[in-house]
This record gives sequence, C-alpha cells and structure tokens, in this order.
Amino acid sequence: MLSCAEVVRQIASDEAVNASFAEKLRLRIHLAICKHCSEFAWQLRGIGKAVKDASTAVSDLEVVQARTRIMDGIFGR
Repeated sequence: MLSCAEVVRQIASDEAVNASFAEKLRLRIHLAICKHCSEFAWQLRGIGKAVKDASTAVSDLEVVQARTRIMDGIFGR
C-alpha cells in the first residue's frame, strides 16, 4: 500500500493523472481507507476550484505555482 506521503505527493503534483492503471488503483484504495488523505484530496480540489472561480485572470501557470508552494510547505522543501 502507498504511504500517506506518497499519496499527498501524487495528488498535489498531479502525478496521478499520468499514472498507470495499477498506480491509480493503489491510490484509490489508499484514499478509500485513509480518512486523512481523502480529506486532503477533497480540500485540494476545493482550493483549486475556488482559485479558478475567483478570477478568470488566474492562469494555469499560477495554479501550478500555488500548488508547488503548498507542496513545499507540506514537505518542508
């Protein structure tokens, strides 16, 4: 099973989008079992939606940069 750190990294960096079927399945299983990671994924989707809804002037690059800053804060990079 994937660790919580691996799941958070995959979700926050969009690695899951390009993952293999098996990796996506492992991710879904972890999210089904782990309340904390599924809550994090839900919150991250909400943040992304709020940013996009707040202004049409927000570019995809700005969303990626914000996501990177969040990941850096989480992992202490």
